[in-house]
Amino acid sequence: MANKYIALNVLDTMDNKIVKSVLNEPFLILCKNFDTEEQKTVQLNELFKKEGFFWRTTDSKWTYYIQEEDIYNFSTGGKNVQVPFSGFTDNYPELVQMSNEKRLEALEESKKKLKQLELKRSKDDIEIGNVVISGTKDSIMLNKVIFDDLMKLTPEKAKEISKSSVAETSEIVKIATNLMTDFTGGFSIFSDIVQKSNGSTINHMIRVFIMSLSFFQYYNKLINSGYAAKLRVQFESKYRDKYEKLLPKANFNIMKLERVFRGGMTSISDLETNAIGVGFLLHDIGKQVDLEYFEGAEGYVKDRIEAHVTNGFNELLKRTVYPPVVSAIAGFHHEYYGHDSGYGPLREFINRKYPDGHTCEYCISYSLHEVYNGEALCFFPAKLLEIVDVYDALTDPGRKYRNPCTPKEAVEFIRDHFLSDEIKVDPILFDMFELYLKDTGEL
Repeated sequence: MANKYIALNVLDTMDNKIVKSVLNEPFLILCKNFDTEEQKTVQLNELFKKEGFFWRTTDSKWTYYIQEEDIYNFSTGGKNVQVPFSGFTDNYPELVQMSNEKRLEALEESKKKLKQLELKRSKDDIEIGNVVISGTKDSIMLNKVIFDDLMKLTPEKAKEISKSSVAETSEIVKIATNLMTDFTGGFSIFSDIVQKSNGSTINHMIRVFIMSLSFFQYYNKLINSGYAAKLRVQFESKYRDKYEKLLPKANFNIMKLERVFRGGMTSISDLETNAIGVGFLLHDIGKQVDLEYFEGAEGYVKDRIEAHVTNGFNELLKRTVYPPVVSAIAGFHHEYYGHDSGYGPLREFINRKYPDGHTCEYCISYSLHEVYNGEALCFFPAKLLEIVDVYDALTDPGRKYRNPCTPKEAVEFIRDHFLSDEIKVDPILFDMFELYLKDTGEL
């Protein structure tokens, strides 16, 4: 198997003494020009002597990679240690060295496999699970290396280059959504299959995409069956006190459930579903800038963790032609209703727009325009994803800093820490999520 390559900016996350020593070594690094697709290998120490910290140059057309084995055998004194970069799938070195045309061909191949299964008359849940997970994993990794390229280009050129990958990825999500409609089994089938992959970050993104998509379909099903009418009856006794904490100035005697969901709870059309699904797929794409950190065992670093939502929001918005809904989902899925423990670009945007303070009239809007105008606290798809993201983080068997919760323990933890005293996730959506877990056999 070929040696795995990792982005050279991994050096910026390492101890200065180790970095200084590494930069004196004649390691061969891969240099790739994303304008011309020219590739070459050079000695790290020679290039550093000439240009200093060359990989930090923001307007450079080059991106640099070093062999994983070289840097970690060196930095650990040659000891046989586990390299903390299993977030990259085994074919990552090949993806890095592929031309953009080849990557698009790989995306198209993933789409074809999904389409073949979609057209098949008889298919079982295991078959659906395997193909959807395989297509999801390939799409995430290909988008990751494409993002590496786009960040070296001007926004205008990046947008132009992104058109083909955006179209292919959107089609992949559309077919995966259709296949999920045919799926009848429990989410545990997906969990079991995902664990055969490598990399906790990639596994997390796959699981969250599939569960969010599935929960989203369940939400639509409940709303179309009249669930909102039931909530209106329950609102006074079950939910009013919770939402008063979020909207203390709202007149709940006039507007009840409709004060929480701008315009009342509604199902989402197929037209909107695709963009939302792509947002679910790429929700953590901002981690690609610092994936090594998220895969390692390093302690909690607030700024590095929070940066992934801003990175995802900015790069999706500025350098791709994905709909704004996609960047919003990536950027707003840790807002936690404005709680101090939440983070993301939305609150910063609202604070800049209303420096003298502002009170929202609603909790959730289905319209991104209304959220940006400050009419609602948050955007519906991001608020739905937020719940799944927290749940998966709690139940994730790949996290290095704690043991995973059972589904029951995770639900209880969220109720205790995200709903009891201070409202971070949405109470109504969380109750719907708990129903989803029960109906799919998780609980």
